[in-house]
Amino acid sequence: MKRALSLLSITLCMTVLFIACKKNKDGEPNHELVNRWQEKLSGGFTRTLIFSSDGKFSMEFAGGDENSVVNGKYIVNGNSLKVNLTESLSKLGTSNVVRTKIDYELFEKGTYKIEGSVLIIQYISYPADAPVQTETEYTLTK
Repeated sequence: MKRALSLLSITLCMTVLFIACKKNKDGEPNHELVNRWQEKLSGGFTRTLIFSSDGKFSMEFAGGDENSVVNGKYIVNGNSLKVNLTESLSKLGTSNVVRTKIDYELFEKGTYKIEGSVLIIQYISYPADAPVQTETEYTLTK
């Protein structure tokens, strides 16, 4: 009986260690990315990126009378970042929140790196109908 309990305890400990040490597979949320990251924009506006451990993504815009949020999901593969937005919530002043379904890829051909408390995302943007390599930086927030 003692031997059976010892074997059970060892098996349980090994299972817990195996699960705790399991590496992220491609496509699973990257835990170094899981957090709130903020970019300060001109005019007192802020843009906050929120990466959740369950693969959910939100981007909040705040400033003045306008507040909006877009929600979706994200996937990482190495340093590649793919974000698909599925819903937009916007509110102007005291008006009701307007919910809109969307289907949009954010950060086209995106890659990321984290240096200290700064998230750097590189992606393709189209400011004047021509692709431009763009880089934005977001600071870790609480």
